[in-house]
Parts: sequence; C-alpha cells; structure tokens
Amino acid sequence: MRSLRQFSAVNVQRVIFNEGAEQDVVNDFYEFLYICSGAGKLRKDGQEVSFKNGDIFFINRRKEYYISADTEVELITIRFTEAGKRVLRSLTDQNSNVIVSVSKIKSSKNLKVRLQNEDLALAEKIVFLMLDMNQHPEKNENLFYFQLLSLIAIIERNLSFGEIKNEKNSGPQLIDKILKHIHKNLKDPKMLSLSYMAETFRMPLHQLPIYFKQEMGISIKGYIGRERLTATAYLLTHTADTISQICRSFGYADESHFYKRFKKEYGLSPSDYRLKAC
Repeated sequence: MRSLRQFSAVNVQRVIFNEGAEQDVVNDFYEFLYICSGAGKLRKDGQEVSFKNGDIFFINRRKEYYISADTEVELITIRFTEAGKRVLRSLTDQNSNVIVSVSKIKSSKNLKVRLQNEDLALAEKIVFLMLDMNQHPEKNENLFYFQLLSLIAIIERNLSFGEIKNEKNSGPQLIDKILKHIHKNLKDPKMLSLSYMAETFRMPLHQLPIYFKQEMGISIKGYIGRERLTATAYLLTHTADTISQICRSFGYADESHFYKRFKKEYGLSPSDYRLKAC
C-alpha cells in the first residue's frame, strides 16, 4: 500500500499509472484527483466507480482508496494538508461572498464528480494553471488557495442532488412545487427571480437552475420565458386586451423586446398572431 506525507501546505503533481496497474493508497493529506486521460476504476468506502478523462474525485485525509488502470492513466493530484484546509476556511470566513466548502464533496453520494462541458473546460484550465504554479510553490502558495477555492466552487455546482432530494421539502414532488409556483406567478417577475425561488424552496442559489434543468431538460429561465409567452398568446386570442395591456400585465418593461421574443417563438408578431386566430 502506498502512503505519503506532505510537508508543504499545498502541492500539485502529475501522476502516471501504467495500463494494468493496481494500487491501494492512503495519504496524510486531502486530495483532489483530476483525470487527464485514460480509463480505470476507483474504489472508496466500499463503492467502486469507473472513471475517464474529465472526472474528479475528492479523497479525504487518511482515507484509503484503491485505483486500477484499464489503460494508461494520467492524472493530476492537488493535495493540501490540515494547515492548508485551515487557510481555506479562514479565507471563506473573511469573505462573505465566498460560500464554498468541501463538506458536500466529501459525501459518499459524490464519490465521483462529472463536470458539465463549460465547467469542465474551466476546471481544466485551473488545474493546469496550478500545475504550472507548482514549479515555484513557495512563491505561489497564496495563489494556490484562491485557485483551489475556484475549483471547489465549480465542483459544488456540479454535484449530484442526493442531499436535496432527501430533505422534507423535496423528492419527486419538489419539481412539481416549483412548476406550480412558476405558473401561479407568471405575471410577477419578482416572485420568479432565482433568489426568491431558491429561498422559497430552501435550495442553494447556484443549485436551483442545475436541478431544474436536470428534471425538465430546459433551463429555468428558458422555461419561464416560454410559459409567459404561451400565456400572452392565450390572452391575445381569448380577450380584447390590447397588446400593451398584456405586456404590462406580465411585467414586460420593454414592449419591443416582447415583440421580438414573441415573433421568435411563434413566427408571427403579436398583432398578426391575433388576426390569424380570428
């Protein structure tokens, strides 16, 4: 079994596992594993998952894990000690705008994190930047922490929603509650703001849009916009309200913007749509 100690608070290294290699590992530091290339399996806490390029694992301090390489595997390991963890905690405590932590990443439900495309590209840049910075670790140690916080923030917003779905105000019914709220408040933009809905449904602000898209296959902003247009189209064909009245009733501050959105959705201007329905 491989076991290492680390003396610098933060350290970044490139590691190669040859095809067919197998290794049990336990280290005296916290560790992120970023898979650069190759495929294999990682086992931790009695769970075994396959991995490929772009996957990220978090390994807790003194936690044993087993890794096997189906092909040659190249990974980058970002390691930080207990002292490094205290620095991260201090930075988050000092800045009220920084709300990330490794607590959710430690969850057994998040054994592996698979990043979305845009976040994958961003995380890769951060990881390789940290690898370059490691050429002068003493000079760059303070910068490491800020890059590490950025990486943790990206990982957090890509986590599974296992924790959320176990809460009282959740489960299969949570998306139904969100949809009901949206349809009930289509005429009130403030009630449909992400901050208001996140607070209403007791969800972290950054997780609400990700959860909604996972459940509905469309962004929450796109869904709200589409449903508002559907409601305005109904009023155009079932009431005598003017287009300006309909715009105002749904909180559209710019009537020309409404015209553009409506025509893009239906291929007709609101007035032509109304005439065609007559």
